[in-house]
Amino acid sequence: MTAVREMDPASARDLWDKMRGRVSAGKEAEPPSAGHTGAAPPKTPLPPHLEALGAQQWAGSTPDERIHGLQRLENHVAGQQHRTARPVVTDPGLGQAYGQFNTQENRLSLNPTLVGNGSSPYQAMQTVLHEGRHSLQWDAARGVPTSEASSATVQSWRDNYQAYNVPAVVPYHEYRFQPLEDDANVFATRSMESEAHNFADDPGYQQFLTSDAALTADHERRATGALGADFRQEIATDISARATQQRQAAQQGQGATHGQEAPQHGQGTQPGQVDMTRVRMSQPVPAAEAVGQLAAAQPVAWRGVRVSSRGSSLGGRGA
Repeated sequence: MTAVREMDPASARDLWDKMRGRVSAGKEAEPPSAGHTGAAPPKTPLPPHLEALGAQQWAGSTPDERIHGLQRLENHVAGQQHRTARPVVTDPGLGQAYGQFNTQENRLSLNPTLVGNGSSPYQAMQTVLHEGRHSLQWDAARGVPTSEASSATVQSWRDNYQAYNVPAVVPYHEYRFQPLEDDANVFATRSMESEAHNFADDPGYQQFLTSDAALTADHERRATGALGADFRQEIATDISARATQQRQAAQQGQGATHGQEAPQHGQGTQPGQVDMTRVRMSQPVPAAEAVGQLAAAQPVAWRGVRVSSRGSSLGGRGA
């Protein structure tokens, strides 16, 4: 056998590399990792409450399967907030609204287009988060304890349910930034942002968040231009004043009819309709965008309210 020292330098180096397990290029061979096939590493599975909402899974699902996945999301969030989970259903009667929380039927209703062919799982996800937040607001306003908001915030929700800014009646920013809608929008956005790490492999998720942030910033600029930098407080103060006036009027009405059957505030309206005595009318209110009148003297017996989600139009994210 020829000794290494008797070989020419190049041959000796080649033999030495082979003996040490080096590749011919001179780099040390690395042992293959377990399960490595040379392909891209597998994607991290989504957690159970999100597994139906990935872009690929969503595209291969039926509308019923998508609703089931959104129900799992609602169940998960409700568990975190220690509130009752509401059924997630579709409602063809929503017109151009993305969704609503209907207190009379105690459910989260989605526009069927949100789970139809070509739909985005992220818009549906955001809508469920938004409407679920309305269910928490409704519970809190009726006296159900919650750690999600201060007593002052809950009172602002209670006032807002009584004096709700209907989008077809008031300027859009007064609808968008009233306490109930602003809180639901902020909650939905923050929840979506907190799940971004689970969708790191999907650029569509980040694009959705970026687009939504830009749209919100545009609404804020418009509201600032109309009402000033404290536009949220301006809107909340106006709502609180109107709610107080309604309570006082109801109390005076009850005193004037002592011994008789007291007329209901907003008498003649049906659950899901708006009491025209309490809004600043500028044009007729479409039935699909109407909200119920809350009985001012009996907060616990409030009638059904339809609180719409963050899109007054399916053509753009903006409510």
